[in-house]
Amino acid sequence: MYLMTMSRPLITIVCFAVWSMTGCMKSPDPSLAGSSRSDANPHGPMEGAPAIPDTGVAESEYGAEGGGMELSFNAPSGWQSTKGGNTFTLAKWTLAEGGQCTVTAVGGDTQSNFRRWEQQFKVSTNGGLKTVSVPDSRYPATMATIYGTLNSTQQLGGGPPREGWMLVGFSLPDTPAGSLYVKALGPVDVLAPLIEELKTAVAQLEIR
Repeated sequence: MYLMTMSRPLITIVCFAVWSMTGCMKSPDPSLAGSSRSDANPHGPMEGAPAIPDTGVAESEYGAEGGGMELSFNAPSGWQSTKGGNTFTLAKWTLAEGGQCTVTAVGGDTQSNFRRWEQQFKVSTNGGLKTVSVPDSRYPATMATIYGTLNSTQQLGGGPPREGWMLVGFSLPDTPAGSLYVKALGPVDVLAPLIEELKTAVAQLEIR
């Protein structure tokens, strides 16, 4: 279902059923898990996962308290929508040079998840976890940045560590659909120029 279009891709996620994940799932989102295990990929496509048309607009199903909800998020131009691969990845994009971004609906406190993200990297000098509040955000949001070598590559499908990469992530712990995380991974020269654009997109993220 595509409800509207914009000059940049507008991600419309149609949500059904009853939200129960926040109470029954522990900290990591799909891309958080496995920070200490590199030989398993628990995030591969699930049998029966809904197909997402290759149109730049992702569509997925997930539980939300109170019934159907829509989540809209303006992804940067050039990002390609792809399948989430599991029920709690609400949207997923591929980025230039092998990067990716996910929006996930999971529980766990912000700092524990941010630290888990940091453990996925061999951080560069002065590249460790830094956090900042997102100003003028519709829902309270905190941004995290991490720089270095990404060792936890199973979330990208495997392969060798990615040197010169970074993470730009966001925690939104108090939305109408529960706790959401936005996590972008990619080469520094791909993601760093998008930090301000991502902050604006997260600040404008809406669930209705």
